[in-house]
Amino acid sequence: VADDASVANAGGWRGWAPWVVLGLFGLMVLAALRPAKAKSEYDYVAFGKLPILQDGRIKPLDSVGRNALLVISGQQWIPIEGNGPQGSWGDLIELHKKHEGRGLYFKKFYQFLKHPKKLHPTEWLMEVLMKPEIADQRFIFRVDHPRLLEELKLGNLGVDQSGLRFYSLNQLRSHVIRLDEQSNH
Repeated sequence: VADDASVANAGGWRGWAPWVVLGLFGLMVLAALRPAKAKSEYDYVAFGKLPILQDGRIKPLDSVGRNALLVISGQQWIPIEGNGPQGSWGDLIELHKKHEGRGLYFKKFYQFLKHPKKLHPTEWLMEVLMKPEIADQRFIFRVDHPRLLEELKLGNLGVDQSGLRFYSLNQLRSHVIRLDEQSNH
């Protein structure tokens, strides 16, 4: 009779539990294989897969945007949220307007619980092509050469990130034009 009870227990949860675990693992694998959903009004993931010929090679647009950002700013993503002068958190473009572009900084080391929104390289490339007036306000240009900073007289404009300063095209435009005029005389 004891043998019959042990056979009955073997058919209980111990019999079906491994199958449940295997089924959950299979669902996780299938979920990971799904294509990424676009989080914006445009499907930037699909746009990033479009092929383009650059420097004699066919590349996806995502690689073009990623490489351009690496050259311009030394990073692959563009932070779009940060801190104002008094520590107010928000969209960097709005904070720039509110504080006249001064005293802005990205996340500080002690703000480890904050996760600023970032712009994907393909989203940035789409913005450059389709909404240049917004792209010109993004803080992507890293200027860190002391002599150039002195010549451009940028002061504390831009956004600070661990001692490096990033500027928008709108911030640099008038300074670069003035520098160009000085070099032509």
